[in-house]
This record gives sequence, structure tokens and C-alpha cells, in this order.
Amino acid sequence: MSKQSRLILSAFFSKLTRKDFESDKFLYGFYLSYLDEIKENNTITIFEYYVDYVLRNKKYDASQKNKERDALCDEIQKEIFAPETTNATTETTNATTQLNAQPNTKPITTTKPKKQIKIKGLKLNKKIGSVKKKVITTKKGKTSLYTLNKKKCLKVISNFIKSSLMIVYEDPTETFTEDDESFMRNATNTIIEEIKEDGREIVAVRDKDFNIKSKMLSLYKNIELQLEDIIKNNVLARTLKKTYFIDGKDIVLGSNQYITTITDNGEAEQHNDLLAKLPQEKVLPKWTGQTYSTKVLCIHANPLTEIINISKKSIKSAYLLAGNQIIPGGGSDQGIFTHESYLYYSSSYYLCVEQTVSGYPLTTTQVIACPNILVIRDHKNKNFPPLQALETEKIRVLTSTPPYRPAVNLDNLDKYRMDLRLYHAGTRYKNPEEILQHLRCTFNAALFFGMENIVIDDRGVDDFWLPAHHTALLLSNVINEYRGKFNTIIVAVEHKHNHDIFKNYIT
Repeated sequence: MSKQSRLILSAFFSKLTRKDFESDKFLYGFYLSYLDEIKENNTITIFEYYVDYVLRNKKYDASQKNKERDALCDEIQKEIFAPETTNATTETTNATTQLNAQPNTKPITTTKPKKQIKIKGLKLNKKIGSVKKKVITTKKGKTSLYTLNKKKCLKVISNFIKSSLMIVYEDPTETFTEDDESFMRNATNTIIEEIKEDGREIVAVRDKDFNIKSKMLSLYKNIELQLEDIIKNNVLARTLKKTYFIDGKDIVLGSNQYITTITDNGEAEQHNDLLAKLPQEKVLPKWTGQTYSTKVLCIHANPLTEIINISKKSIKSAYLLAGNQIIPGGGSDQGIFTHESYLYYSSSYYLCVEQTVSGYPLTTTQVIACPNILVIRDHKNKNFPPLQALETEKIRVLTSTPPYRPAVNLDNLDKYRMDLRLYHAGTRYKNPEEILQHLRCTFNAALFFGMENIVIDDRGVDDFWLPAHHTALLLSNVINEYRGKFNTIIVAVEHKHNHDIFKNYIT
């Protein structure tokens, strides 16, 4: 059956046009993703891509991939060939449960469809429900001719796309009780609302952004394997995994006070798991004590590219990275591209950050300091090819997290995508002090570890839905507070629309 299922479906896909895909937003999202894919791999057929696309979020043994593909084809054929009811007001129970149809979906009827697709040349003599089939004779013998209802087939393949969509959080009903972490409750409630309201309107857009999860997982796995090879040397492993988990509020500028890798704050029991996994030595400050004529730049560039260039000239340089508050890596294994993703796919960064997973969610004042990140893949190439040994570079990364979807002076913000009003000059944080404290803690951590040159990103304006103008203004204010303490402060903004805003404030 599997081979015949593949042949029938492949033949069906080969007859579809762009207009067919535009008839449904999920099909269209898939089609746009396919167009992106064939720019790199123009040998893959749209049917082959569809099968991989639907399976991209399913976990299975790689050696069983062909078996999974066959099973999927059989399942899709079964839905397409399922007998339809003669009652024009209802659907079959199977269609309702398997296709997850909405209540107002038009019923399937036995009326002859206006649009049909005929497929011939397939030998199949099995009863196939209401799909019309007749046996014809060719020079090669008897074969079958199928007349498929295009509308129903498109609906079936669209529903299989829907069934493969994901929500990042495994348990969206989970609630959090920390009074000082309101963003967690807000994020959770938003996800619950999406489920209750059947957020299909937004998933098609997300799905296009996610691209193919299997491709991202493959990249992730490749770098894992490469790092396993590198860290077989125990001394090197300890060096690369060196991690400090600190709270910037504990740093007193210019003092000789020690700090520890994690602050107790009278809540040691809460941190037991984390304390067991992180190094616990006390850390001496490494202030340079120098006064500089600080050079401040705002450039249109990828911050990782910039810190790699600077690190080649100065070992006292660090990348101040805006990470995700809730998830280490921010969903990098799902194809979500943030500043943190670049590090996940190209360096040893994840070896450090995943040690701190028990410390998540992070507060806006906590900092994960990784002094020995080894960049081993080319982040400027979307396929992240391995670098030659002499091209690798060691960098220092200090990860801190701005608030996710902070409260602003706007009503009825779009719940599902970056609200364009967040780019308006008049949009402001309701609590700017939280942002100022976050930035000061991050800068203080860089000074504590003796950094003279820092590269800071745009704080994830697009990723965390921050008011762009106010973020740039507050960052500018904090930079002015720290003039004289650093040799160079570079604000590297990758996306041009954000750089056009930031360059007006950072001077």
C-alpha cells in the first residue's frame, strides 16, 4: 500500500498550481516555505518537501524515516479515500476527529465536485470508498483511473499541516506563582488564549518562520557531535564549560568584594538543583581601574560578527547578549532565529547555558557569564558550515535578559505578532526603571570581569516585542553613565529598520 500511496499523492501534487495553494492560508504558508527551500535545493519535489514538512516536529529514530514517510502517506490516502456520507448536513465521524474540522466547516457531500483531478497509470484494485475509479486497458495491461475531488484533497493535506504545527511550551496550562515574575504568567496566559481561540490565524505565519524543524535539529545535532569530539580532552572541556551565574545587583562598582556564582538571598533550598550543577568558587573582581576616552559607535552589523572581529585584537572584549528569559536558547532548535540562535548553531555556547537550565526563568538582573566560548562554525552562512581550525575564535559572552512583552503605554496590543506601534516614537515602557536596572547590571558585570571593549545588541527589540525608540533612548542614557569606564562601546544592530532608529540615539 505504501508505494501506491506515495505514487497517488505524488501524482496529485504534481498537478497542483500556485493558485491551488493560495486557496488556504496553511497551504500557502507551506508553499512559501517550499519556494524558499528550492532556492537551495532545486531537486526536491513539492511532494517530497510536503512529507518532510508534516513530519518535521515528530520525534523518531532517523533510521526509521522512510517507514515514517510511508505511514504518513498511507494515513493521508486513507483520509482522501474515506467514504463520504450521503447526508449533506453532516461529515463522517472519522473526518471530524481526524481532520479537526471547525464547527462551521462546510459539510462534505456526495455531489459531483466542480473540480476534479484524474490520475491514471496506477495498479490498485482495492475498494476505495467514494473516490471514483475505473479500470482501463492500456498496451501494458489493466490499470486504474482515479477521479479525485480536488477540494476535499486540498482540505485533507491542509489539515495534516495543521496537525504538525507546534506550540513551544509543552504544558501551556502551567502557571507560575513568583510575584516578581509577572511576565511568566502573562506569557502562559497568552498561550492559553491562543489555544482557546484556536490560534490558526497566527500559526501559519509562525510556521513559515520556523521553516523546517528537522533541518534545524540536524544543525543542532551536528554541532553537538563536533563539540563532543572537541571536549574529549577533560581540561579543554572544563575550560569551554566554565560558567558564572551571578546577579548584577550584587556587584558594587570599584570594590574588591567577592561574588559567588549564584546569590542565595535566603532562598538556598530553591536553588539546590542549580547549586549542584554550577561551579561554586568565589570570584575576585578584575576591574581595570583605567579611565578611557570612550569611543561609542552604533553600527549596522551582526553583533556576533563584530565581537569576533574585536576579540582577535583584544582579549578584554565581551558580547553583551540579550537572551531569552524563559528558555535557554529561545527555541533555537525550532528554527527561531535570534541573536542567541547564532551562538547555539555556531559555537560552544550551549555547553555553558544548558548548565544553568535549573536557574530559568531568569530575572532581568541576572547574568550568565561565559568567558571561553569557542566559535567553530560560520554564522554568516545560513547552513553554518564548520570553520577550519585556524579560523576558529574564542569570545566572551555575558547573557542577560530584557523583559518579554513588557507593559507599555498602549492598549490592545496585538497578541500574536510584533505590533507595529512598538516602532512609534511615542511608545514607552510603563516601568523604564526595570530596563535601566537591567542595562546597568549587564554593564557592571562586564566591568567586574575586566572588559574594556563591549559589543551590545539591540536587546532583542523584535524578539521580545520591546518599544524600539524608548529602548534605544534608555540604552543611550546608560551608555552615557558608563563613558570613561570602557575603551569602546559598540551597539551592533543587525536589522536595518531597528538600526535606523537606534542610530538617532546612540552617538
